[in-house]
Amino acid sequence: MDSAFTKQQFRSSAKAIFDRMSPELRSRAETVGRLHSYYHETAFDERFEVYFEEMMTNVAAQLFGASGKQRVMFVIGKSNSGKTSLVQHHLRKREELSPFQNDEGEEVSPLLRFDAPSKPSGKGLALAGLAALNYEVVAKSMNEYELYDLLVKQMIENGKVIAHIDEMQQIVRTNNDDKIQSVADIIKLMAQVEDYPIHLIFSGLPSIANFLSARRDLPNRDQQLSNRAHGVVELPILNAKSDEDLKVVREALIGVTATANLRLGGDVNDDVLRRTMHAASYAFGSVVELMKKAFVNALTYGDTAVTKDNFAAAYAQWRGCLPHENVFLVDDDVWIDIRPENSASHLLPDTESAQSEKQPEHKTPRSGSIKKATKGEV
Repeated sequence: MDSAFTKQQFRSSAKAIFDRMSPELRSRAETVGRLHSYYHETAFDERFEVYFEEMMTNVAAQLFGASGKQRVMFVIGKSNSGKTSLVQHHLRKREELSPFQNDEGEEVSPLLRFDAPSKPSGKGLALAGLAALNYEVVAKSMNEYELYDLLVKQMIENGKVIAHIDEMQQIVRTNNDDKIQSVADIIKLMAQVEDYPIHLIFSGLPSIANFLSARRDLPNRDQQLSNRAHGVVELPILNAKSDEDLKVVREALIGVTATANLRLGGDVNDDVLRRTMHAASYAFGSVVELMKKAFVNALTYGDTAVTKDNFAAAYAQWRGCLPHENVFLVDDDVWIDIRPENSASHLLPDTESAQSEKQPEHKTPRSGSIKKATKGEV
């Protein structure tokens, strides 16, 4: 489906909703839009930017002789560490990647982006790329190398020289090494087109490092793809005991606050930030999203300051937890033992909460907001 058509269709429907909103809801929608557009850069962004500028330079180097053979970049991190947001942020802000008019007068973009397929095979990867190019494959009997050849031809025809493929861990979640190798073979072939040097960015969970390693017990797994790697950017999880990580989270909060045009309550201190890190399982992307959710909660209830109660409400809404399992509501010596990933376990049939075997019985407040409940409205 054409992306321009899709965007226009959504814009028409969303504007119809917006036009019927009250002035208060319109104002809130505008603020929420700015809030979710905010991106906080860290030292890892600087590293990616350096590597990516080298990648673009390598693309242009072909005009003056030849491009280097290292044309694949990896962005690796655990779930919600901010991989996709990082890559998209930098690709969007680069003026060099703006659409341009080719020699035929057609407007084209040099960038292709798509998600890796859930089916781990070179054929699936090629089909996903062709779908992103709006190319319908008629001959279903084509093998993966025929599809790869077709994908490269379509990238050339559409002027795509850089491709970002996200969720690459889906390709390596199989235990079948032959399938992993088939994908690696396709990637190698894409990265070594002589007269049209395609450059690739892969983002995904740590398992995609399989593409970078050779294994002695698997003689078919060679280092050809590793030799094609231009750079690796790893996004580690936050360290609960690191003052530097706490500083990064604090700076992100300052940025979110300025974007939302609200002020912080006096109880939003370093303790709340440490609880936020724990509530987000120490994944930086989730930390920022939880912050934004707290600010949206404040906007919803007309608060002029964001307080610890807003963080508690945002966490309860996100995780579906009971009050005694809310990281922001329990005592200082308790919250560190809460496992956020088990927060909704009380909703499962015939099970007790996985947080503790001896928790006192609590009933969920009838109010839809934990924030209001903590202010005495039950």
